[in-house]
Amino acid sequence: MPDSKLHKIFLTLCLWLMTSSVAMAQVSCDLETWLLNLETRSAAYAAAAGGPDEDMTGTNLRIVVQRYEPRRVTLQIQEAALGGNGQALEDYVKARQWLVKLRVGGWEDKALEMVRDPRFLRQGDGLTTYFTATRCNPDATDFLNGPLDQSLLDKAVESLNNFRETISAQSERPSSNYVAPVNTTPAGDIAFILGSLTFVIASLTWLQMRAKVLKQRAMRYTCAARCNLDDGIVPQDGYIVDISQNSAKVGASWPPKAETKITLNSCGISRNATVLWSNEHFSGVRFDRPLTVEETQRLIAARDEPPESLSSAAQSAARRAASSGRGSRSERGRPPGMAPTAG
Repeated sequence: MPDSKLHKIFLTLCLWLMTSSVAMAQVSCDLETWLLNLETRSAAYAAAAGGPDEDMTGTNLRIVVQRYEPRRVTLQIQEAALGGNGQALEDYVKARQWLVKLRVGGWEDKALEMVRDPRFLRQGDGLTTYFTATRCNPDATDFLNGPLDQSLLDKAVESLNNFRETISAQSERPSSNYVAPVNTTPAGDIAFILGSLTFVIASLTWLQMRAKVLKQRAMRYTCAARCNLDDGIVPQDGYIVDISQNSAKVGASWPPKAETKITLNSCGISRNATVLWSNEHFSGVRFDRPLTVEETQRLIAARDEPPESLSSAAQSAARRAASSGRGSRSERGRPPGMAPTAG
């Protein structure tokens, strides 16, 4: 008698475990509805392929396939823990996704071959039979519509994959369980590679031209032009001894200190500038706005003597700096259209 009771308890426990596992192995109701709708659209396209309604049914199929991201569908299937049936469902979905990619990529003839393959049709029959014999789980975790925990890297990878799928319908092949086109040419990949190379070459060319412009602006030219330095407190006369389109070296009796904001006026040209460095007789200033080529030529052409208001020491230092910069150095650094500075 005890053995009989234990036997009954054991059978009851086994039945409960089997029932629990079956209850757990159920797809969500949203996924079931989507898959049945997908099969309806897929069967309609297969029936209309090659006929006048092919484009309309193909568009309806694409709308259903693209309703959910592939990653969401895969997670929803895996959540049900269906075992071999789960893999069959994933293969079914991937086959329809591949079919849509063929149509988007212009491979209508390959799409027609695919829907006429007996294995493609058996997938649809198997799906219908499966859902006829099972019930969905209304309490399943919703991966189709709910938020996904994605890192920034995951989102970037997903966006890149979506972009690649859009530009090339041939960039991904389905598994060997269903028909795939043969002898396809990766036209989309080639176009993407050529476009990328064109972008890289254009960027490098622009950077090279930009570097030449900056180098030209950074060249320093001998100068001998009187100027006025206004720091907003006490304006004073100065003397430009060399210059570039971005900066100048200016002599003065009381050179402005570093980081001082000044206005430099010379030869009818006015620029706001910032003092970068300063010593006993000179200051180096950087213009807030670069000089034009014409303005630079006008300053280089000046042949002024240092102003009398400069101290004798500042005048001597300015003359030495101006004379030491002339000759071959200014020939190498003269702007287009300018004759070398006389020695």
